[in-house]
Amino acid sequence: MKKLLIVALLFVSTFGLALTDAQAYNLLGGKHKTKNLAYRINPLLETKYHSPFKTAMASWAAVTPISFASQVGTNRAQIIINGKDYGSTGWNAQNTNYRDLIVAGNYVDSIIDANYYYMSGMTNSTRQGVFAHELGHSLGLDHVTNTKQVMCTSRAGRAVITPGSDDIAGVKALYK
Repeated sequence: MKKLLIVALLFVSTFGLALTDAQAYNLLGGKHKTKNLAYRINPLLETKYHSPFKTAMASWAAVTPISFASQVGTNRAQIIINGKDYGSTGWNAQNTNYRDLIVAGNYVDSIIDANYYYMSGMTNSTRQGVFAHELGHSLGLDHVTNTKQVMCTSRAGRAVITPGSDDIAGVKALYK
């Protein structure tokens, strides 16, 4: 009986923990009305951030039903990218989603703010990961703890710069 208990504990400790490592996506409770999103890069955003942002967009577009088109001039964009030195805030970038109703409804705008205070010293690859993460928020995804998903916070040790399988599943569930 004692041997059976030891074998059972070994099995649970070996395989049971592996089963708990799988994380599903988390949703914020909103999304844009369309899969075809317009974006605008604020003219004041430093040019060194353009390429990592565009690469992050392409990583989402390649694996989900989302497409992005640049809007310039007076055309309305659903995703706006800004940046400045916000100082020692604790965040590299942030996303704010605005809804068509005050507390519910679809997103009408998502604004991503890059914080130069932290991002200026990053490599383009790291910046790409930050922008991919913030784009995930603008698409309706929330944080997860799985470090192999782009929606894991950098403080928790995000290990990727492109959407992972759970990130992709979450966006596909939202934008069918």
